[in-house]
Amino acid sequence: MKFARLFSLVAAVVVLLSLTAGCSNAQASTATTTTTQAFQVPANFTTYKDENSLFSISYPNQWEPATDLVGLNTQMKDAVSAIKSGLPIDKTSILFMSGLKTTTGYYPGLAVVVEPAPTLVLNNGLAVQAEVNGIKQVDPNLQEISRTKITVNGKDATILEYKAHFSATPPLMHNIALICLDGRTIWSVTCSAQDTDFDQFSSDYNNVVRSLQLTK
Repeated sequence: MKFARLFSLVAAVVVLLSLTAGCSNAQASTATTTTTQAFQVPANFTTYKDENSLFSISYPNQWEPATDLVGLNTQMKDAVSAIKSGLPIDKTSILFMSGLKTTTGYYPGLAVVVEPAPTLVLNNGLAVQAEVNGIKQVDPNLQEISRTKITVNGKDATILEYKAHFSATPPLMHNIALICLDGRTIWSVTCSAQDTDFDQFSSDYNNVVRSLQLTK
């Protein structure tokens, strides 16, 4: 089911982020570009702002927040409380999910995730490479497409586009992830689709990941 694929991917994202502690200083194999183009939220997007004013994210207005994911609210509150108090977070946590609600779940969709930065991750470039290294532990045949450097509220960030299998069997997933190191916290916004579906979601996905604002 598409519902299962979406949320199993989110679980994979959480697992992959948690693998970054063993990252190396390996150089990126894909050319990195930089963009300074100003971003404007599309008129047909809705903006979510968390009640603690830590972040905001925008998404197509026909998408709905995934409020029925078991454990999401507790996980979010614990992580937000730590970030708000200035304490380091101690585990990978999903802060927000949204998607187009269907009869079987949410697809397409997004996930906002935070994770404590491993000791060796000292800048955003290392955070991105750690993400790539983690994915390769699951799929050694990762197809990295591009890295685009941007800024999020003055902080370095990177949009990573790649394709990977997150299970022993198809489908091939096509993903766009924004990665931003803020102090000792790694923020990521991930949008994913089956590779065969990706083109119809690509424009929205690029706008979603670029819309992240860290407002604390």
